[in-house]
Order: sequence, then structure tokens, then C-alpha cells
Amino acid sequence: MDLEQNNSLAKLLLLKQGDYDTWRLRIESYIQLQDYSLWEIIEEGNSFKLVARTTTDNNGISTTTIPGAVTADENILKKNDLKARSIMMMTLPSEHLLTFNQHKDAKSLFEAIEAM
Repeated sequence: MDLEQNNSLAKLLLLKQGDYDTWRLRIESYIQLQDYSLWEIIEEGNSFKLVARTTTDNNGISTTTIPGAVTADENILKKNDLKARSIMMMTLPSEHLLTFNQHKDAKSLFEAIEAM
């Protein structure tokens, strides 16, 4: 691949009103080219789900926390989900970033874009 082809691969297609079908084909191809497992996360969802843990101190006060990923496999799943979500967020017009930022995983973000 020459330099010109590499530069064109680095450019992501910005999603435009009424152009979803073309955008979907291109973003799917781009994400699969980066790493096919990223596209699987978008289609099937991330199997890694953070589980809330509740602890109670000596005074009887309960505290609920959601820990980060702890195992190597959980870290990989979390990283892949974040990477897929980030690629899609980069293709959104600025006026839609705040609306779609509420979706914290790649699958729900893609479904929201699809519904738009």
C-alpha cells in the first residue's frame, strides 16, 4: 500500500443526514479492517459487564461501587468496546456528539445512530 492509500484509510466518513446506508457500509468496512472483533462487539454487544459491589462499613453504611476491569480478558473486552465506540463517535457531526455521548458502549451507540 502506498502513502496515499494509507491516508485515505485514515479518513473516516462523517455521517450526514439521509446518508446512513452509505455511512453504515463504510464504517462497517473500516472497523472490520481495523480489527474484526470490534465489529462483533457492535453487532453482539460486549460480553463484559461491570457488576456493582456493595460493601457495608462498621457503622452500617452501605457503599455501592462499580469497579473497573480486573482481569486481562476483561481489560481486552473493555478496550475493544471503547475503541469501536470511539471510532463511531469520530464520525458524528459536532452537533450530535452530546446527544450520542450518553451511550457508553459500542452496541447501544450503533443502535441509537441506526434509529436516528
